[in-house]
Amino acid sequence: MPEDVWPELKARAVCDQAVSPALARPLRDDIVATCGRVCRRRSRAPLGPSPGQQGLDLIVWIGGCCLFRGATFGQLSADFAALVSNFGVAYRPRYEGFGDQPMIKLIKALCMTLVVFGLAPTAMAKDWSLVRFSYSSGWDALPAIVAQERGFFAEQGLVVSGMPVSVAKAVAVSLGVGTTDLAAIPQETLLTILGAKVPVTVVSMGGCCVPMELVVPVSDTQTTSLTNLKGKAIGISEASPAYPVLIRLLNRARMRPSDVQIKFLPAARLTQAFKQKFADAVFDTQHFTATLTETKQGRVVTAAETVAKELGNIDAMPLVVRTELIAKEPDVVQKFVNAWIRAQVYIRQDPVDAAKLLQIFFHRQGITVADGLALSWVKMIKYDHYVWGKAEIADAEYNSWAIKTGGLAKTEVKLTGAVNNTFSERAFSQLEKESGANAGKAKP
Repeated sequence: MPEDVWPELKARAVCDQAVSPALARPLRDDIVATCGRVCRRRSRAPLGPSPGQQGLDLIVWIGGCCLFRGATFGQLSADFAALVSNFGVAYRPRYEGFGDQPMIKLIKALCMTLVVFGLAPTAMAKDWSLVRFSYSSGWDALPAIVAQERGFFAEQGLVVSGMPVSVAKAVAVSLGVGTTDLAAIPQETLLTILGAKVPVTVVSMGGCCVPMELVVPVSDTQTTSLTNLKGKAIGISEASPAYPVLIRLLNRARMRPSDVQIKFLPAARLTQAFKQKFADAVFDTQHFTATLTETKQGRVVTAAETVAKELGNIDAMPLVVRTELIAKEPDVVQKFVNAWIRAQVYIRQDPVDAAKLLQIFFHRQGITVADGLALSWVKMIKYDHYVWGKAEIADAEYNSWAIKTGGLAKTEVKLTGAVNNTFSERAFSQLEKESGANAGKAKP
């Protein structure tokens, strides 16, 4: 590789792993160019004569560029931790055979660099708070992923111990005994938790308005509405937010759940429902139905726009906190909600990067998601609503009625007293002052 190219590529690779917007791509490009120029001036070799000097040059000059461009000490403290960590990964092969002494010298040099830039005292003075956070293991985990991966929790002084979970009972038990402080969960899980009398409070929203549609096989030319499916099997994914919406659609069509056969299918089977004849129709979110229509297996009978217009369904995804934590540490809850809302603003501003983070999240679970598919999932959900208003509460209570009517719950749940919008309103107000119209909406 040409010597004058290597510094830019290495700086770009390290900067791409930065944890906060302090090293966002526009700034990163400036850093890369400056880093390359400085390093070439300092030595004829790509980044100095030794592995230690290579890494030291890189980190020192990236930090210097950040400071020169106006990034704050508070922002950079988290970024330097990431840079040092990434440096270790990027350069580990270069240290083989050098022994311990070069690494010891490098660590000392890095400490001196932090002191010179004034970052070490800032990091030490920051008042960090530990928060144990549970969230979905599916596509609706995106705000949680972004808040962690892009440093919004760190900017608020929060050390977040995150845990993706898929079992509603596990979340309910954890919140009840206090091993989880906050949780971002599907609405159906919230209704289950409230039905179990777990003392939690809804403090914000993690997206809403997921599009859902009814699809039948392309070979079925007779079906034009839900009423034509009486006595037939309708497939739906396991634990799908579409289930209560389907019950509501049946009710609107003057049909009962027993008039059709509702089949819960794993995701892999749902997307093969027509080829393998698992079901006569599929009603679910577009995360699944889009696969059926794009592969020419199915056609849309009831479009997502029609479902939303007829039912007014919102399907707000709740962020909940142990009610006890609000009384004991309201400042921690506020910081968390601040980061939570800022993460959703970031998703809207950079959906491509959000999609990449979602891909990585699924890949770590052994699931490969294509670039275009991940981006389409990001764009399906609205991330500009934060507060639970009357419409969101009424919609959730209607879903509770539907779940009970469908036989999946014994009682209906009311959200009276379970919602506290104070934290979201305060976070939104602060963000609105900073970002203006780009902040989104406090509520739909």
